[in-house]
Amino acid sequence: ATERFIQCVNQQIATRVETDSVQQSYQERSKHTHLCCTRQAMTSLGGRATQSGVACSSGQRRLSWAHEVQAGAVLRRRTCLKHFQSGAALMLGQSRSLVRPGLSYVPQRIDVRTRAIAFPDETMTKITERVLPLRNGSKVKVVVNTSATGRQVVDLETDLQAGRLLLHWGVEGGKNYKGGWRLPGGSSRPEGTIQYKDRALQTPWRSGPNGSSVLRLELNGDEASDVLNFVLKDDATNTWYDNNGTNFTVALRKPQGSTDSALSSTEDVMDGSVLPKDLCDRWAWVRWDQAGRPSRSEKQAAEDYSRGVQEMREVLLKGATLDELWKVANGQVKYDDFKVKRGGSNIVAAPPKAAAPPAQAPPKQLPPIPDELIGVQAYVLWERAGKPDGADFGVEARRVIEEAARGGLSYEDIAARLNYVPKWTQQPQKQQQQPQQQQAASPPPQRAAAAPPQVGQPLGNAARRNPLDMIKRVSAAPVLSESSSSKREKPLDFLVQQFALDPTTKWRRTFALGDKSELLAVVRQEHPMAPVRVDLITDLASEVVLHWGVSKPGSREWRMAPSELWPEDTHTTGHIACETQLLDCNDDECDVEIAGARVPLQRLTIMLPPDHDTGALVFVLRSSDGTMWYKDAGNNFSVPVPCKGTEGKVVEDPVSQLPDDLSRAIVDAEVNTSQWTLMHRFNKATDLMNEVLNGYFDMDVADAMSRIYVWLRYSSTRQLTWQRNYNTQPRILSAAQERLTNAISTAHSRTTGEAQEWVRLMLTTVGRGGDGQRIRDEILHIMHRNHIPEKKGLWMEEWHQKLHNNTSPDDVVICQALIDYIKADCDISAYWATLKASNITAERLRSFDRPITSEPHFSAMQAPGLLRDLQGYLQTLRAVHSGDDLASAAANVLGYKHRDMRGHQVDVSPVDNVANPPLRLLLASVLFQQQAAAAAASKDSGAVAAVLLLLQLVVEARHMLQPIISTGDTSCGGRLRDVIFLDMALDSTARAGLESVMGHLRAHTRALLESNPPSSGSVERLGEIIAVARWAVENAALSAAREGNQVAADELCYSLRWLEQLSSMGGDAMQKERAMQALAIVDRLKRMLGQVASDTISRLQPTAEALGGRLNVPRDAVAIYGEEAVRGAAAAPVAQVLAVLEPSLRRLAGGGDWQLVSRGNERGVTGILRVESSLATVQYERWAADTVLLIDQITGHEEVPEGAVAVIITGDCPDVLSHSAVRARNSGIIMAGCLDRNKSAALASMAGQTVSVSLTGSGLQVLPSK
Repeated sequence: ATERFIQCVNQQIATRVETDSVQQSYQERSKHTHLCCTRQAMTSLGGRATQSGVACSSGQRRLSWAHEVQAGAVLRRRTCLKHFQSGAALMLGQSRSLVRPGLSYVPQRIDVRTRAIAFPDETMTKITERVLPLRNGSKVKVVVNTSATGRQVVDLETDLQAGRLLLHWGVEGGKNYKGGWRLPGGSSRPEGTIQYKDRALQTPWRSGPNGSSVLRLELNGDEASDVLNFVLKDDATNTWYDNNGTNFTVALRKPQGSTDSALSSTEDVMDGSVLPKDLCDRWAWVRWDQAGRPSRSEKQAAEDYSRGVQEMREVLLKGATLDELWKVANGQVKYDDFKVKRGGSNIVAAPPKAAAPPAQAPPKQLPPIPDELIGVQAYVLWERAGKPDGADFGVEARRVIEEAARGGLSYEDIAARLNYVPKWTQQPQKQQQQPQQQQAASPPPQRAAAAPPQVGQPLGNAARRNPLDMIKRVSAAPVLSESSSSKREKPLDFLVQQFALDPTTKWRRTFALGDKSELLAVVRQEHPMAPVRVDLITDLASEVVLHWGVSKPGSREWRMAPSELWPEDTHTTGHIACETQLLDCNDDECDVEIAGARVPLQRLTIMLPPDHDTGALVFVLRSSDGTMWYKDAGNNFSVPVPCKGTEGKVVEDPVSQLPDDLSRAIVDAEVNTSQWTLMHRFNKATDLMNEVLNGYFDMDVADAMSRIYVWLRYSSTRQLTWQRNYNTQPRILSAAQERLTNAISTAHSRTTGEAQEWVRLMLTTVGRGGDGQRIRDEILHIMHRNHIPEKKGLWMEEWHQKLHNNTSPDDVVICQALIDYIKADCDISAYWATLKASNITAERLRSFDRPITSEPHFSAMQAPGLLRDLQGYLQTLRAVHSGDDLASAAANVLGYKHRDMRGHQVDVSPVDNVANPPLRLLLASVLFQQQAAAAAASKDSGAVAAVLLLLQLVVEARHMLQPIISTGDTSCGGRLRDVIFLDMALDSTARAGLESVMGHLRAHTRALLESNPPSSGSVERLGEIIAVARWAVENAALSAAREGNQVAADELCYSLRWLEQLSSMGGDAMQKERAMQALAIVDRLKRMLGQVASDTISRLQPTAEALGGRLNVPRDAVAIYGEEAVRGAAAAPVAQVLAVLEPSLRRLAGGGDWQLVSRGNERGVTGILRVESSLATVQYERWAADTVLLIDQITGHEEVPEGAVAVIITGDCPDVLSHSAVRARNSGIIMAGCLDRNKSAALASMAGQTVSVSLTGSGLQVLPSK
């Protein structure tokens, strides 16, 4: 192969010299000649490519390294021509001169890594072609070809969209192969490949046709292998794409015995030639377990294993997918159900069973174990194991139950041992003991046909769902991707640490430049009267030029720098800027090594005299050829410097003080842009989100997404301006909304875990967008049709002008207020009441760029027509501005056709694979029951039952949407955004329903507490409250799973399992033991909610304070930001229901007379007892002495007075997520409710005394202090 390669090069060089086109061939940088000659030239330069540079006639130049040092060295500009010539001669074994005298060689950076070279006369034979699915709906196509000489060529292509896509790979087989993963040598590694911790190789993909990514691997000679193993990694978001928790494996050689020249190509069906060993092992175990785990010899076990593999191959060829097989192997789909689905009870005919040894009795046949018993036993085992995250004890639970049953215990006995009341009934023994052969041959029992559902009625199958199935099983990381989260060492990290320890450093910051390069800016001054030194250091591989100026203290205006500040070789460009090239840094300060190799750096130093008046250096960077510009998140870099009057201190502007580039970009856009509206904000958020996903910002993706969420939530709560010096037409605003929501939907598919949680929550802060032009056209049509003139001074004309120029979410509230005004017989108080409920005041109406200063006034003749038109117009406004309106969200998913007010046809197509008949009927039921629950809310009876039915329907609809949301855009025709908005609208509907009946639930609780002993009616109503809690928890579990909060989702699902059992019991079953179980669940959920609240606040509050302080957000809004975000989450209604449920359970269970809200100081507190009627009357007071406050009323919105160490409540307690509870918990203040009236009266009698409050096992103990 080497001789052949040299012949090829000789032939090309001879041709080029003979045709007198040497200069052109040099400029084209021939892949063969130039690379080989350059490599030999490096050898002739001293036998090594050192990091310190090479000496040649053109001067001493350094080597430029790629940003990833392991990616290989590159030879930099101005390579010595004479060494290039001699290198070529040495390589070819010739004395031929490669260039003519006087030839001018244009220096360019040349990659010296060996490249793969195709041999033109070689015939390639296709070995296999496979299309492998990725978990987000994308695919990767793999084509393997081989030649007669054994050279293997693997071509890969994928449509996966990623910021920086890497192939994480290794092989099996090859010369002297000793097992495990083998990493091919340098000649088989494509350009840019790096070695990942001696375990794998990482190779970047290249851009391919139609937006795809392509990559070619070549294995030749001793490197030829048997199997290619790989996964894909999006390095920008640190996201791995694997084969259901294992590696993708592709055979590189023909299967033994194969005579076909090539294997068949397939896109959706795996050919079965290579199945993951882990899948084969699990499949064999499932088959053996399904057969009753019979005793067998090693030979029989091997035969069964082979039959299982053959079975999988056959079902794959029949149309099954690998994902379906994994679901069966992991227990997500029952083996029998899978066999029936695939065309019969037997997929592969089993051979006759071998006779059992005569001396061994056949194992005892057991009746099927109830799923609920397995679930209870698995839960007990999980708790005994320490509650490990994501662990599944289902298999172990089945084994334990089978052993106990074979020991003579019935399933009822086992359930009694677990303190569990079974809901099943044992079948007669005759029916239980049937021959195993008959069980295997009999098809599974067919379920009775369900009655068709009716509008307003539940579907009835939700109760059979296992709550534990909602828990996401965290699959193991790909074998080749271990330790992927380790922090990458950066070239400038060492310098950052050094300057941090330097006492003369006044200011320093590291800026991201893209492509993982950085710029370090350092300001140093020995003392206030000494000169100021500014160093700019970068690890960029290409030469860069500083395009710079200065600004005055307190200003961001760019000015020309005084000439006395100019470094050497500085020149002006334009009227306000000058340019200076950064130079190679070869002194000890820049002596930085990565992986034992020195990293070349560039540096520029600017000296400022002690008496200068410069406030900051402002600049951008550009490449020396002018093709690339580098900015600070789209803005100028700014480096503040100490100047006269600052006493040696650096005075930063508010933007520069922020810790990261993303936050600076957000604040700079909001503060330093003169024209700014919702449209500008939405477009900026879209751009920043795309940059985060593409790896532009060197920060954690979850951290970045939380910052964008905080920003957008400030906007949605009107803490940021919606319009400044700019008018936005409705169609332009709706287009910006649609662009942002589509970007959020894409980000939802590309992220996981916490990052996905913040991405989903972003949709709650912005409307869906849509046909915004209808807002502008229809209001004018309404005015004309109802004979309202376009006359200045009329309320309708003022609103019309606002809608035309700056429509916003306020218009939804204004339209609703106008409808309420007309419905109230034109009573103006109804108009103002609706506005006030949404915090829209007359002052805010007057503050619009197109102000509304009048009040509406319509005649009796106009009112009916206006009411009809405005109700239709309200739907148009909600479709654009509201994301949680159920009617519009359902219509967008199901599709609709109608004519608007102008007579134009509006046609919205249904979402593919989503808008099926069951979902249509279910959503119709939800909308019907929503109205029924709203009508029943004001009645004394029936309200709770109506909301309970609404919750069931909502949860069932959300379960139907779950598979679509999990699989992303590909499963719904690219309309994931509409599906997520529908899911959010359903969640909002459930929340509104729960909040509407909280008063009724509290009344039920009071009735039970006041009856002694509890009456049967009050206990029955308690069962109703438990049922409400059960559905509220399931709804919250769905939201937690959607938002990536796995800890909360797991806790909610495990608690839901027990709540299901409690809610199914009748009133006479609510004895003390069951009440104690329910109380334990309530305590568990309260602890989980408190922890989630604490985690959310700790994540969001620092960002809210950093952004809010620079965006002029009111301090009060900043201070409670994290708490408000927690109360807006799906789990908040659960906390409210638990607060109502707990007193009743404590009464029945004898669980003490105290309801703890905040544990506060675990060691107890001492203070003067003070009695007040409500917390609101004293919330802003300050007490010098420690005070124990006894109150009767609390809403949960009050502040805790300064000086209070404990708050004891004699009335209804707030929930654990209320403002008062969160403040008490954060301040270490004890807060609890006293449920015993006699104890409350005794406490009140100690007013003015010093008392001690301590925590006990049953609650609190309050005693006079000694």
